[in-house]
Amino acid sequence: MKSFSDTFIIDCIYLQINCVLLQILLQICALCDRIVLGNRKKGKWANMAALCSYKNDDLQFTHTYDTHPKQQDFILHIHDQYEIYCFLAGDAEYLVEGNVYPLKPGCILIMRPSEVHKVRIISQKPYERYVIQFADSLLN
Repeated sequence: MKSFSDTFIIDCIYLQINCVLLQILLQICALCDRIVLGNRKKGKWANMAALCSYKNDDLQFTHTYDTHPKQQDFILHIHDQYEIYCFLAGDAEYLVEGNVYPLKPGCILIMRPSEVHKVRIISQKPYERYVIQFADSLLN
């Protein structure tokens, strides 16, 4: 059984990791703001705007905002890359490999390659997030 101090240490480490990852995300976003801005989607994605994005062979980053998110637009899927997901705003929860994670602004999830995942939209509040996908080769 964990003691209060064990839980506190784990919570502090978790918060420190979240803060570091958030700083990395913000730095990447600042870089991306200079690269691509305001990439509004067409058709069924008309309510989604990629506020900034960057993509090369090993790394992809997007800062996306949905004014009226629809659950049918978010399906279970997998990637060959790692994914770091940072929830910024909205009313949603995240499913990873059958586990449900409630989302609050600032929550960060890290998915390994081939883990099945998706966001579950709970209400029509605007939905905003950062997503970084990167190849295993960047870790070597």
